[in-house]
Amino acid sequence: MGFWFDDISTEWKQHINLSESAWIIIHEDIKNFYSNEEDESFSGFLNRIYRNYYQLAKATISLRLEEKEEELLHLYSSDEFKKIDSETIATIIDKQLESYEDELISLTKSYQSGHGEKFRINKENLDLLRESLEDEYYDGSVGKYLKAIFEEYATKPTYIREQIFFDETVEKIKSAIANQRKLKITLNDKVSVRGDKIYNRKFYVSSYKIEQDSTKTFNYLIGYGLEIDRENAIESPCCFRISRIKKINIQNSMGAKISKEKAKELDNLLIERTVMFMSSDPIDIEIRFTDKGLEAFRRQLYMRPRIYTINKEDKHVYTFRCTEIQAINYFFKFGWDANVISPIELREKMKSRYYKSFKTYDGMSKEEIIASEKGASD
Repeated sequence: MGFWFDDISTEWKQHINLSESAWIIIHEDIKNFYSNEEDESFSGFLNRIYRNYYQLAKATISLRLEEKEEELLHLYSSDEFKKIDSETIATIIDKQLESYEDELISLTKSYQSGHGEKFRINKENLDLLRESLEDEYYDGSVGKYLKAIFEEYATKPTYIREQIFFDETVEKIKSAIANQRKLKITLNDKVSVRGDKIYNRKFYVSSYKIEQDSTKTFNYLIGYGLEIDRENAIESPCCFRISRIKKINIQNSMGAKISKEKAKELDNLLIERTVMFMSSDPIDIEIRFTDKGLEAFRRQLYMRPRIYTINKEDKHVYTFRCTEIQAINYFFKFGWDANVISPIELREKMKSRYYKSFKTYDGMSKEEIIASEKGASD
């Protein structure tokens, strides 16, 4: 048995009705998870989420009941239940499965209606749905089943949804860690220029673990990396956001063992620099806050540098130990309420950014701003 479709072999156009909150999350994820607008695909996204998630979803009731039955059989086979006869145990298991089934069915019916959109189910997922046992739980309606899948997906935290979308990448990383094999990674970043050609950056990576940022939003691969096309490159601590990985392959001929010393170094770097800025070297950055700036500093936790000291003579002056890019990303939004005292190089960079922002709002074009900066330096 399975969901019924017309006699077709390639794809099927399906209407689904999702809650407004689910649609918002799905359309935001399409923007966030694809590397560029050209790759964005509504149908491709939904097909990928179904393929990667259906086996894990509570909405796939038949699989969840199979798992629950195995779990209960294992539980009641232990020594503490030996005195209970097998018929009684079978009755208990049936009652618990029935209760769990009702719970799962109730969950699928709890999602709100919103508006409907259509997408094309590809052949791979058509075949999966034809073989599915879920039709009995959804009155034979594939639309109801897919609604339950996508609504459940939309309730997950962002980093879990990202792991679902990038399931193939995540599984290769986990396999490389378990088997101590190197990964060859190509990033979406195009920075290496040779003549007329621009190349994506490539690395050999000894993987340590997958880590999330402080807000549990994005996933990062942590390890030791060697940039392949860079002259005189050496293996060093690295951190790559999962969604920025364009290609990933396990190098079965290349071992990759992370020693206890290297693991400790990576853990310390994660504490000192945070996961988003782990690959950059930290520096000492002195900041003078206004009263309003101090209040904002205490409230705004995202990307905030963790290591700092407060000047004993002036409580408005803090010295932070963090990377330059972290300081720029975090303190730029403070404006005049956080004034960089040192280093002077960072102070000048912040000054230049504020200047460009001001001139843009003042009506100057990018070319005019660059020309004015060049004239000031001559």
